Amino acid sequence: MVNKQKIIQYWHVEKKSEVEIASILGISRNTVRRYVKSFRRALDQSQVTGLPAPVLSDFLLTIPKYNTTNRGKRKLNAEIADTINGYLQENAEKCRTGKAKQILKNIDIWELLQNSGQDIGYTVVCDYILQKKSGNHEAFIRQEYVPGENCEFDWCDIKLTIGGTERRLYMALYNTSML
Repeated sequence: MVNKQKIIQYWHVEKKSEVEIASILGISRNTVRRYVKSFRRALDQSQVTGLPAPVLSDFLLTIPKYNTTNRGKRKLNAEIADTINGYLQENAEKCRTGKAKQILKNIDIWELLQNSGQDIGYTVVCDYILQKKSGNHEAFIRQEYVPGENCEFDWCDIKLTIGGTERRLYMALYNTSML
């Protein structure tokens, strides 16, 4: 919005060219051209000479809209997709061998990509992984109890390789709410 107002100020009041405005503001000439063109259209529709206040305020207060429907992923290339697919295959192998607790989460995969020098956003990675995954999703329902009425027990087993030996370890958690 600020750039839009500055563009119209430079073009209409100070009579600067589109190229000058683009270099002053450090933005694309196409952006400057688009705003000037839409401002001219707004002036032509008003059928009034000079600068009518309603046309100016309506134009300047209109928030720019961007069409992102046909925009593709610019930073998600084949190399990054192959790397993510490799991590997903490792996760699938861990699940098959009983090491489901050791799978990489989306944030872990993103951090590994960042550490390897890839410049990609977290949401792009998450969207790609979500697109690749299929199947059931877990749902967790938060429940609240009066203290003293709640008792929780949970357990898990995990397979680890320690010193070249495959071992299965068990862990249990018992939690009660106190009064």
